[in-house]
Amino acid sequence: MTLNYHHLSSLCFLCLTVVIVGCGGGGPEKPATYPVSGTVTMKDEPVADANVRFQPDGSGWIVNAKTDAAGKYQLEAVEGPHLVGISKIEEPDSSTTTTSADSDEEETPSAEEPPPVRHLTPEVFANPQSSGLTAEVKSEGENVIDFDLSDPPKAGGDGQSNSSDSACQ
Repeated sequence: MTLNYHHLSSLCFLCLTVVIVGCGGGGPEKPATYPVSGTVTMKDEPVADANVRFQPDGSGWIVNAKTDAAGKYQLEAVEGPHLVGISKIEEPDSSTTTTSADSDEEETPSAEEPPPVRHLTPEVFANPQSSGLTAEVKSEGENVIDFDLSDPPKAGGDGQSNSSDSACQ
C-alpha cells in the first residue's frame, strides 16, 4: 500500500492533534486571586515608581506591582496573610567614563566598580521577610491596603503591620 499526499497530511494532522491535546493541562492550576489596591506614602507624600511585593505567608504565588505617580498600586493576590516588601531604588549611572588629561584619546568606560544602588525608601522595607509590613487579602469585599513608610520598624520591635482592616480606618 502506498501513501499518497492526502493520507500523509491526514496522518500528520492526527499526530499533531494527539501531541497538542496530550500535552495540555500538565502544570499546576493557578489559584484564585483577588484585586488589591492601595497607596504607598512616606512623610505624607506619595511614593512614585516603588516596587510593591506581596508574598503569601507560607507558600503560594508571589506578585509584584509598581506604584504610579500618585503612589497607587494595583495587583491580584491569593487570599490570606501576606508579607509585603516595598522598595524604590536609584540605579547607579552606568555611563561613567574617564579621560586622560595627558592624551587626546577618546573617553573609555571606567574600570572602577560602579557605585552601589541607592535606596530612596528605607531599605528595611525592601525584604518581605523582614520588613514588618503585612497584608490580609480577603475573598470578599474590597482589599484597599495602604502603606506608610515614614517610620521604619525598630530593631526587635513589633514592626509595622498594614492590613485592610487597619489601613482603611
